[in-house]
Amino acid sequence: MEALTFLLELLKSTAKPVLLLSEEKIPELLSHFVNSLPAWLRDKVLLLNCES
Repeated sequence: MEALTFLLELLKSTAKPVLLLSEEKIPELLSHFVNSLPAWLRDKVLLLNCES
């Protein structure tokens, strides 16, 4: 799961300059991405997010 957390952070850091997203849109993008994951993986990601 640490790898997935790393990938989400990498996505967040690269999306802003490439897609010209505002600070408000980055969490929206990540939320949309996480919600599109299979339920078993989404639940683990959400649990990791709550722990950090």
